Amino acid sequence: MTSRKRAKPETPLILPTLAAFSTPVFDGPNVAENSDERLFIYSVEKALRVLYVFNEADRALSIASIAKRTGFGRSATQRFVYTLEQLRYLRRDPDTRLYSLTPRVLDFALSYLGSDPLVAIALRHMSEARDKCGEAFSLTENDDTENVVVARVPSSRHPISVNSSLGMRFPAFCTAPGRAIMAFQPEEQALDIIDRTDRKPLTEHTITDRKALIALLAQARETGYAIAEQEIIPGAISIAAPLFDVARRVVGAVNTFVPIARWPRKKAEKELVHVVRQTAYDLSRSLGTR
Repeated sequence: MTSRKRAKPETPLILPTLAAFSTPVFDGPNVAENSDERLFIYSVEKALRVLYVFNEADRALSIASIAKRTGFGRSATQRFVYTLEQLRYLRRDPDTRLYSLTPRVLDFALSYLGSDPLVAIALRHMSEARDKCGEAFSLTENDDTENVVVARVPSSRHPISVNSSLGMRFPAFCTAPGRAIMAFQPEEQALDIIDRTDRKPLTEHTITDRKALIALLAQARETGYAIAEQEIIPGAISIAAPLFDVARRVVGAVNTFVPIARWPRKKAEKELVHVVRQTAYDLSRSLGTR
């Protein structure tokens, strides 16, 4: 009898934590450069700044820690935290006296996902794409210099895959969805995103050179898709194609993020690119794009 060799189990590819994609110094919510100070309410911005510090924290925080991260005085921090606790966006552990977010903050995410016309349509098309190749697909949308995962369908064949979660943010300049979106934005807008981004390499393969990035955007415009290989996580390749609304404005990107062990670049370009582009095309048609 001949002995059969057991297949080696797949090695899980786990994305870095959210904090890995954050700037070292917390800036809080982005304020538009053309904000009218006569109408801008700074206390609202400060309250949101308190909530934002928990994005970077992997544990509950004390009043002192929140004050240090926001730059507020202890008294002001205490008032904001107390207010948010009374509104049930924060809760305090009675034993440790540390604060953490409550599930109430998810209300905003649920409202957004329920009102975003892309999400419901995208889930159907991405499920069909997943059934063709067995890999997970995600829908990302642009938020200034970053992209946010707003919908996702898991792999149907592989229990272990590249892990990305709803709400996860990635720098646009070094990701396939980011480049697919930027390639079809007005040129000055795409260049502004590149110039305002801290293009810190996340791996040894991250492309940070401005001219090289501009060339990649031009290539994405020509081919209709973008590829990023091992630029945010070693051993993974990402392929994305842009989505357009009825006015032919780019509104997001469909993306698959897979291990190179399963999908070497040549195989991915030969077999996955077509699935991603077709999914983006069908989804754009569903949105009314001609």
